[in-house]
Amino acid sequence: MARMWLVDIVMRLTLPYVFVFHYFGAGVRADIPSPCIPRKYVENSFVCVCNATDCPEPGRLAPLDILDDFLFVVSSRDKFRFFPGQGLFKPFNLAEMVRETPDKTSATCPHRGAPKTLGFTHTSPNVKDPGNATLIVNKTELYQEILGFGGAMTDAAALTIKTLPEAAQKLLIRSYFSDDGIGYNIARVNMGGCDFSARGYTLDDYPGDVNLSRFALADEDLNYKIPLLRQAKSLRNDSLFVFASPWTAPAWMKTNNDLIGMGSLKTEYYQLWADYYLRFAEAYKKENVSLWGVTTQNEPVDGNIPGFTFNCMGWTGETQREWVKNNLGPTLRKAGYGDVKIMIFDEQRMFMPKWPRDILKDPEAAQYVSGIAVHWYTDFIAPPVLLDLTHAEFPDYWILSTEACVGFTANSPHQVPLGDWGQAQSYATDIIQNLNHWVVGWVDWNLVLNLGGGPNWKANFVAAPIVVNASSGEFYKNPTYYAMGHFSKFIPRGSVRIGLTIQAADEMKKTLQATAFKTPEDTIVLVAINTDEEPAYMSIQEDKRYINFHLHGKAIATFVWKYT
Repeated sequence: MARMWLVDIVMRLTLPYVFVFHYFGAGVRADIPSPCIPRKYVENSFVCVCNATDCPEPGRLAPLDILDDFLFVVSSRDKFRFFPGQGLFKPFNLAEMVRETPDKTSATCPHRGAPKTLGFTHTSPNVKDPGNATLIVNKTELYQEILGFGGAMTDAAALTIKTLPEAAQKLLIRSYFSDDGIGYNIARVNMGGCDFSARGYTLDDYPGDVNLSRFALADEDLNYKIPLLRQAKSLRNDSLFVFASPWTAPAWMKTNNDLIGMGSLKTEYYQLWADYYLRFAEAYKKENVSLWGVTTQNEPVDGNIPGFTFNCMGWTGETQREWVKNNLGPTLRKAGYGDVKIMIFDEQRMFMPKWPRDILKDPEAAQYVSGIAVHWYTDFIAPPVLLDLTHAEFPDYWILSTEACVGFTANSPHQVPLGDWGQAQSYATDIIQNLNHWVVGWVDWNLVLNLGGGPNWKANFVAAPIVVNASSGEFYKNPTYYAMGHFSKFIPRGSVRIGLTIQAADEMKKTLQATAFKTPEDTIVLVAINTDEEPAYMSIQEDKRYINFHLHGKAIATFVWKYT
């Protein structure tokens, strides 16, 4: 489906570089609009408030009218959420490049009021100033193709969404999955219970049921997750990729006879566990939610840790290899589910590339595998070169980031933080890092949680991009929602990463990060984040033209222009 971006509120740039703002259909000059009803709590930024009748959406960007048009969207800690604008590329003037530096005084960025220049300057690029950076786009340098972005429809997410009035529920799902929202196209679902469930359970808690005759989807599936996933599917024209991950087999199939703690699948139940997967796929298909993929186990190392406190089951790379080769792969293929993508690993980057190697070095196992799932929780100690090494060794298997979340702060009166820009910054920098090292998409953890960071039957509370206040019938879009949207909304499935080089002082390279893509709609998309308190004065260069742009401190920007 073509995505030549329209916008509810279109911002036009007219000479001499003055913004004219149009409410859709009205065409009148107005203050700078914002797709947000802001509310400030104790954190360093703000949330955007939604209820059953009022939930401003980002909308869709205006069409690119001429070849040198560019569009941009900015979010920042202090002022903006998906603030849109438009401008023109400027051709290189080599004489100017020698004598001029960016006019920093013209790069002011007011949120409301006077129609001044927002975001860009009028001079040619010069990187001699240590506060400047040049971002050079190389559209002939091609890397991985993107699968997409999304989040997990956990039990907790679905239960929490259902505490809202029905109209607010629909607006929340639209906020994530519609083109007027942030366009998620991947959803993860827990197969049986997980820590973010209200209780501990699996889908066959009947000891000795070796024929799975009592296997059944849970109430959490039938009355919560599946109806919401159907809504999401309808907004994506059935292009939503749903994949499932188990946290544990039934206790009676495990060596420790428990859903938690150190324990693994008994070898005599290897085939039964593969049959359990098949039953789950069949049951979801019957409910009109077909699985695109499965992972072989959520965080398989957890079940090898004594006293682990929530749902888990231990594997090694070697035991997973034997199970995939002899049980899971053949079972799905024989039953007509061979198109369901099997993703191995689903663990922390620090165990790469050894764990994938233990499985993929065996061609009999590798024939059933499509990709490698990875989590973000040790990214701060495990360098991204591990992704490069894994891709170099196994280039035919894509790498998908399948889980990430941030915690809560003790000073928040709501337990989970509402409006913490640092969390958005963590998301955006990790997404850029992963995309720049061969990862084909990034899937968040819980789509939605309550004010306490749950429900979670093991009190493992965390934050989410959208938080629900059931008592007021409101939901709050955290900064992480917009951080995700800077990628998910503008980098559609089928986009290909292209070359991007940042020329800047070493200190600035630590705080200015970016990634770039060519989309199926023949546009180029560049996403940049400035983690410094100070603004970044950057020049984006592509072929023989450039944009000079002032990116505020603590801000994220997405740029879109035509591919030529």
